[in-house]
Amino acid sequence: MKKLKLHDVNCGPRDNSYCGPAVISALTGMTTSQAAAVIRIVTGKRSIRSTTATEIFHALQALGITMKLDQQWVEKFGRSDIYPKTKRPTIAQWLKMSKSRRVAGTIFLVEAGRHWQLISGRRYVCGVIKEIVSVRDSRVKRRARVRKVYALDTMDSQIRRMFENLVGRNTEVDAFLQKNRGLQEREKRKRPWRISRQM
Repeated sequence: MKKLKLHDVNCGPRDNSYCGPAVISALTGMTTSQAAAVIRIVTGKRSIRSTTATEIFHALQALGITMKLDQQWVEKFGRSDIYPKTKRPTIAQWLKMSKSRRVAGTIFLVEAGRHWQLISGRRYVCGVIKEIVSVRDSRVKRRARVRKVYALDTMDSQIRRMFENLVGRNTEVDAFLQKNRGLQEREKRKRPWRISRQM
């Protein structure tokens, strides 16, 4: 699988315009209607409007993208939702907290203000703005309170790190990833047909 990167949200006049499908579109390049179809497949829902973290997790997993709570967030605020809303950081405060970790190629999925948004380095995209902008853009709701932050990655990257931690980087790792990538590509070729039948 190719390295994860941000795209503009691919949303036409008749496409789903909600923020859950929008972040999937911005990660994959597919239309928001196709992204909504993926969510319908993994959740069994008939229509997609508001989306939970669990629903986004399973949709991304089906597309070969992993989603887990950011470690820094867990260390400061824990895993539960009981942390008082008024004590949660705003997006602006979280951007300062995470400045050293927001390097190129690292993508965070941020749940704030009942809205999903993607942040990578100083770049931002969501279903409202639809295009990649600076985190300092006036349209970014920087005062929204952050509920949770998730780190995103490709399955290939996580498998590689796991193997490198165990045995170091070598040809065995590359061989395993090549085999795994072949399986993912076959699934990917099947997936658009399955999605189109749901639309």
